[in-house]
Amino acid sequence: MSGSGSTTGMSFRSDHYPFIQYGIPGVWYFCGTTPDYHQPTDTIDRVDFEKMQRATRLVYLTTLEIGNLPHMLALDLHPDITSRGEHNLAINWRETGR
Repeated sequence: MSGSGSTTGMSFRSDHYPFIQYGIPGVWYFCGTTPDYHQPTDTIDRVDFEKMQRATRLVYLTTLEIGNLPHMLALDLHPDITSRGEHNLAINWRETGR
């Protein structure tokens, strides 16, 4: 993966993908990559801590809002899924169903 900001195939490599396979909605906050991504120059002094704090607050408030909803979120890829569980593994998640 280069630092070009390309997201091709990245969602399938993310930590949330296994949850989505079981019908558990996932949200991925992604700001793109940088030229330092996975390079020796990807060091702590390159971190934008103010941006990290804003992103953390956004994630927290979004999670709080979604967690307090009285219903399950619909999945964008397969809105027909209305329950969670292993039976959702039979779905080809790489197809949008549209």
